[in-house]
Amino acid sequence: MRNTGFTLIELILVIIILGVLSVTAAPRFVNFTTDARISALNGVKASVATTLELVMLKSMLPNSTLPSDNNRKVWVDINGNGIADMDASESPDVTSRQGADILKFINGPVESNQLHKLVELNGDLTFRLTRRKDSYVGYDLNKDGNVSNDDCYLNYNEDNGLSLVTTGC
Repeated sequence: MRNTGFTLIELILVIIILGVLSVTAAPRFVNFTTDARISALNGVKASVATTLELVMLKSMLPNSTLPSDNNRKVWVDINGNGIADMDASESPDVTSRQGADILKFINGPVESNQLHKLVELNGDLTFRLTRRKDSYVGYDLNKDGNVSNDDCYLNYNEDNGLSLVTTGC
């Protein structure tokens, strides 16, 4: 009588091969979260870049800008109503940035504290507006309220434009 089946050695070899495959493949599956964060930030970067370009183009049209309290800046009349739908104040406090129109420098870039008006964020992405020329959109991975120290963010700087940092994603 002849038994058909696998020997113990054959089963052990299969288990070892499966173990080696799982060890080499597991890190690739772990990086899905990182890849998803980077992809989301790339999407936000493309959206912000397009929107910034559209705001700049709109500001070049006749009768599309309105004066601001600051003689170096103008409001871009986004909704076309001819009224400066400005923020509660021109301070860089995020809570005061409620108006529909976008504040930009005359012959210059959009003010960095207007960034949160340019895109609508979903999920874990958050804004970080600063009192300087920088604003951030990113992941607050360590939950301290500051995305710029997590190295997984999009930065908008009035002088240098958009830059993406993904080393911490």
